[in-house]
Amino acid sequence: MTIPLPEIFLGRVKISLLTVAALAALIAFDTSVYTLLTLTAAALHEAGHIFAAFFLHAGIEQITVYPFGADIRLDSRIRSHRTDFIISGAGAVANLAVGLPLVLAKAGGICGMYFGVCNLSLAAMNLLPESHLDGGGMLRAVLFSVCGEERAARICRFVSFASLIILWLAGSYILFYSASNPSLFLICIYLFASEFIPRRIMKDFRG
Repeated sequence: MTIPLPEIFLGRVKISLLTVAALAALIAFDTSVYTLLTLTAAALHEAGHIFAAFFLHAGIEQITVYPFGADIRLDSRIRSHRTDFIISGAGAVANLAVGLPLVLAKAGGICGMYFGVCNLSLAAMNLLPESHLDGGGMLRAVLFSVCGEERAARICRFVSFASLIILWLAGSYILFYSASNPSLFLICIYLFASEFIPRRIMKDFRG
């Protein structure tokens, strides 16, 4: 049975109450400035996608905010593979543009370095060619422009699964040795669920 989750609509932005509760719990249990810096890096990443979409005149139908990011749904107009590639990579570019100067200049003290490393880490993770990450969208745009659709889809599925395994091993390693940083491990669980749980069930879960 489907139990719809309450949602908040702010124009074209949709936020489920599950997301609001998750973010509120995160801020409540970790009152350090690092949580705010992490969320700011994530917001900067999504802003990169949105800016690229507006700049390339790719209309945005809806933005759905999740605990681990946002889903930006573009309108149904036919776009070039080049446009899709640029929009997919724009989030990582925004993180790199902010994070790289901070790390190289060692500016802002501990908070500045953390924010820089957080941006670089977010960019690196999203550039992995997993189907639900930006790197997967970039790979798909390239392959669909040079291969047949069926062959490109097969390659994308294989590369996506391999990337997910690597990410899972990295998350497990960090969790085992730090015993206190489950973030990457939880993201892997989310990506595995998105990959293998039927889309209808995931849609009900997300709201």
